[in-house]
Amino acid sequence: MSIECLLIIPEQKKLKDQQILVGRPLHLNCKGAFDSAFDFSKAEFKVGESQKHFLRLVSAKGRTADEFDVHFVTYKVGETDWSGLVLTDGTLELSLNPPVLKVESVIEKTEDGKSPEAFGMIYPLSVEWPWIYTAILIVAISALIWQIFVRIRLAARYAKLVADLSAYRSSVDPEMQFYRSLRLAEKNSHPLPELEKAFRLYILRKMDIPMLTLPDKEIRTFVKKKYRTDKIFRDRLNKTLDEIKVVKEKDRLAPDADARRDFSRKLMKFVEQLEAKK
Repeated sequence: MSIECLLIIPEQKKLKDQQILVGRPLHLNCKGAFDSAFDFSKAEFKVGESQKHFLRLVSAKGRTADEFDVHFVTYKVGETDWSGLVLTDGTLELSLNPPVLKVESVIEKTEDGKSPEAFGMIYPLSVEWPWIYTAILIVAISALIWQIFVRIRLAARYAKLVADLSAYRSSVDPEMQFYRSLRLAEKNSHPLPELEKAFRLYILRKMDIPMLTLPDKEIRTFVKKKYRTDKIFRDRLNKTLDEIKVVKEKDRLAPDADARRDFSRKLMKFVEQLEAKK
C-alpha cells in the first residue's frame, strides 16, 4: 500500500514560491502506516538505473509512528510522475505516492520559448591579440627557419669539403711526399710558397683538413669542429699558420735564405711530432 506524501517547497531567496527548479531542495511530508523497524538513517531511493541520476535523497527522518519527512532534489526537467517511488533502508521498503512534479530548467528560455543550446558556436573565436606579439612570433619563426637553413647549408658544404679531399689521395705516403717536396725546395733556397704548399698538402692528406681550399679563419673553425678533443694539435696548427704569415711578410720586406731554412726546419719538426703521435 502506497503512503500518501505532501510536497512542500521550502522558501529560498531569489526564487519564486512554489516554483520547482532543477536542483532546488524539496520536502515530502508522508503520512501512513509503516514498519517501525524502518531505519531512516540508512534510507535511499530505489529507482531504475536510468533514473538514479535524476533523483537524490538528501535525508529522511521519522516524526511519529505514522509520519515521516523526506528531503530530496530532482534534476529531471519536465513533468514526471514518481508515484510508486520506493524508499528503502536495505531491508524494508516503503512505497511512496508523491504528487506529479513539474520541474523547470534553470536556463532561461529564448524569445521563441525554447531552451537555448548547451553550448553556442565555438568557432570562429574572437581573441584580442596585440600586434607586438604577432611581430615577435614572426621574427622568432623567421629566425628559426634561417637557422635551420644555415645549418643545412653548412652541413652540405662540410660534406663537400670532405668529399673533395679524395682528389688529393695518392699512393705516396703523406710524410714521404712532404720530405720530397722539402728536398726540392732546398735546392732553390727554400722558397716560402713551396714550403707552405708542402706543409698544407701534408696536413690535408694526413689529417683530412681542406688546407688548400679554405682561408685560414675557416680552417681553424673546421679543425675545431673535427678535432674537438685534440687541443694540442689545434694549438700547434694555429700557431704554425700564424708563423707562416709572419715569415712571409718578413721575407717580402727583406728576403733571408737563412730565415727560410730555419722555418723549413720548424715545419719538419711539426711533422715529426705529428707522426710520432699518430
